[in-house]
Amino acid sequence: MKIRIHKYEQKRRAEEAWYQSLSPFKRFFTGRAPSHHQAVEHLVNVKERYIKIESIKQKVAIINEAIRLMEADPEKREIILPPTIIEEIKAWRKVEGLPI
Repeated sequence: MKIRIHKYEQKRRAEEAWYQSLSPFKRFFTGRAPSHHQAVEHLVNVKERYIKIESIKQKVAIINEAIRLMEADPEKREIILPPTIIEEIKAWRKVEGLPI
């Protein structure tokens, strides 16, 4: 028994084969809409990145303020930073192999 493939199905298969042959970079620019799951996953990733960036911005602002205070008074060599920042600096120095 021979199965007949409709023209629409042939066209759909050819388009899918063409799409799969593209590099990820080219796939991004083909304009194919992502599935609902992919779109939701992307939004969750964007939100997580935004939260991380905001956290980093706050920490950088604290450190910049400490540097500004130290530059304003060269005799003052002691800076008071929040304990969370100090722990992160220690962890970073440990990862980089620097003395704590």
